[in-house]
Amino acid sequence: MTLLWMDGLSNAALMQKPEWVAGDGWSGQTGRDGSAQGAASTQGSGGRVKTALFPSAAATCFFGVAINAGVQGVVNGATVHLGFVRSLAIEPCINLNASGFWDLRLNSGAGTVLATSSGHAPVNTGEWHHYQFKVICHPSAGTFLMKMDGVTVINYTGQTALSVAGSVEGVRVQVSGTTGNTYDDMWACDAVDATATQGRPNNDFLGDLRIAALIPTGDGASVQWTPSTGTTHATLVDEVPPNTTDFVSSNVAGQRDLYNVTDLSGSVVSVYGLRVGHYSQKTDAGARSVNPLVREPDATVTVQATQALTTTYLPYWAPTLYLKPHAGGVFTPSDVNATQVGVELV
Repeated sequence: MTLLWMDGLSNAALMQKPEWVAGDGWSGQTGRDGSAQGAASTQGSGGRVKTALFPSAAATCFFGVAINAGVQGVVNGATVHLGFVRSLAIEPCINLNASGFWDLRLNSGAGTVLATSSGHAPVNTGEWHHYQFKVICHPSAGTFLMKMDGVTVINYTGQTALSVAGSVEGVRVQVSGTTGNTYDDMWACDAVDATATQGRPNNDFLGDLRIAALIPTGDGASVQWTPSTGTTHATLVDEVPPNTTDFVSSNVAGQRDLYNVTDLSGSVVSVYGLRVGHYSQKTDAGARSVNPLVREPDATVTVQATQALTTTYLPYWAPTLYLKPHAGGVFTPSDVNATQVGVELV
């Protein structure tokens, strides 16, 4: 399978990724690992809807997410804990019923119940659980397989699309009311064998993946931008969440700043992909753009897609994942710990 997309939702209120469709913002919450602002919630006054569109659609969609349910039962007939989206409309979706089991519905949280989860203890509000899904959207021969903490709890075949078969284009989480649900560590795959473009021949559910936010810890191999104060560049771009009171800047095209980042924990075994993000603005009257950079341990630097800046500070993320070392093979934790990331002015 190809890993299409991932979002750890760390500091999501300020560093929201661009694939989340414009609308209600996230509320930062404690992550399932106890990290401050390590997860995000849909809670707030009134209804809250968040929709993420994948970089490419998946005819067979595999999806993973950790959910801490804040709502049990259908609220105002609209609560959808998680829905799979086509043309910005929900088709198959789940919500937690008043008994603590998951109902599979079609089109909305008030739709007809197609299946109900079984084989697990009732889910209470305030509990973290990890969920994985395999979804094929079809009006009569669809698939919806759901795992909770590694155990299959729904295995449904039948109608999973309203009228026309098609690929899953994204996911939606929403709540009707003031109490929301908290989400962490989302990832999405398709079922395409892409070992030519990624290191790991993923051929099944990927499991309970953790998505770590790695923050600059020191200056890297290139420090060509100008620090707003002092001489160390990394200390000006390491705030969590990011601030705008200290920074690095450049007005010379081609200049690069690279940074060492936080080491992965010793418990990490496999790395499926990397994604570079930065919090930036332009102050020039003319157009300015930035390229995200990845510098591998052998000093190979990969320039990712150019991103045009605006006069307002915004989060920017490389639109595609960096899935394998340029020389082939797979990323190891030691590879990642020796990798530098940064930016280049265009």
